[in-house]
Amino acid sequence: MLFRSKHAALLQLIRDICSVPSPRCAVDQINTKLARVGTGFPWHQDSSFLVGDARARLARYGGANTVLALDRSTRSTGGFEVLARTHTGPVVDLRGGRYDASASLDMEGGQDPDWDTSRRLCPTLEPGDALLFSPYLAHGSGRNESAQRRRIATLWFVGGSADPAE
Repeated sequence: MLFRSKHAALLQLIRDICSVPSPRCAVDQINTKLARVGTGFPWHQDSSFLVGDARARLARYGGANTVLALDRSTRSTGGFEVLARTHTGPVVDLRGGRYDASASLDMEGGQDPDWDTSRRLCPTLEPGDALLFSPYLAHGSGRNESAQRRRIATLWFVGGSADPAE
């Protein structure tokens, strides 16, 4: 089943499971990592990258993000990693220049030493597997050290009013 930003089943999951009213896609992208050269992404929260209306809707109505594996995703392929329970803490705003996409997750304490890295998880994802997660959850990925490419599609949703005039 192909999930798109307006796919009815995906939007229903985001409404029902994540309690996000009238979800609207704010970001859609493909993150690719070539074999043995794909760089990592340091720890971050997607919420800190939203601006303007999208940030206001996230604050007012909530949001949910999805990761869809297009290839097998593991720690050795630079898979999607999360810091469990960080979505309950403060938002670390990385737009002020502290976010360095060339950084490594091997840095002690990750991008921000206040994040608890003791609950670091890297789920194995097979092609077609999808994860829903909070835009406030700290996540990142390491380098792709394998002989396989690793691609994931990400969609960021923010809620909205059921009133089309809003």
